[in-house]
Amino acid sequence: MEIIVTSSDKHITEAFASIVVASGNIAQQATNFDQLPHLYKDAKADLALVDEYVNYKNKKTNIFEILGNLSNDFTFILAINDRINEESNNKIYYINKPIGLNVFEEAIRTFAYMKQKITTKIVKIGNISYDEYKRIIYTEDKKVIHLTGQENNLLKILVKNINKHISKKMLLEKTWGYSSSVDSKTIETHIWRLRKKLKINSRSKFFLKTVREGYCLVDDTN
Repeated sequence: MEIIVTSSDKHITEAFASIVVASGNIAQQATNFDQLPHLYKDAKADLALVDEYVNYKNKKTNIFEILGNLSNDFTFILAINDRINEESNNKIYYINKPIGLNVFEEAIRTFAYMKQKITTKIVKIGNISYDEYKRIIYTEDKKVIHLTGQENNLLKILVKNINKHISKKMLLEKTWGYSSSVDSKTIETHIWRLRKKLKINSRSKFFLKTVREGYCLVDDTN
């Protein structure tokens, strides 16, 4: 899934992004809570992880001051400092800080169940099928190939932008949560592994092309 993360504290935002990426999902950072409706609609994000304190209308705001004014167009996991009596529902799921990876993964599973979210999303690419939620590639001869979390994150972005050039910078930002400790060679290594798992050959109807400063997943059937 593509998950938006936001807090009034940029360090918390970055920490949230790291947790999202570690869980095998794609992190998209938002500097302001106001951006969420736009990101849900235009960037087609699936969920958001929101801190108790956010930037709202250009000032630091406690989320509970604005909950009553929010539309029902987006859903989010809300990270809070103390336990409260609020009950989670299919729009807001409450989770306590500090957030551990196991706790976050359980929150995603529980929240998805509450929303009755479809847990499979199979996309046809050339002569293979790809299930982004299960992190699986089904080859033409019915073989099942499992992807690592980061391979899956990369492929999700490439598939979402089929036949478009995607820069290494964007891939780094989307899959490693803007981590400065990751360089382009890390991307190149993961792309190499992804090419091997895609098993592209002369009979394939698609290929993963290296372009200037990035990559492009080309599907001749589209």
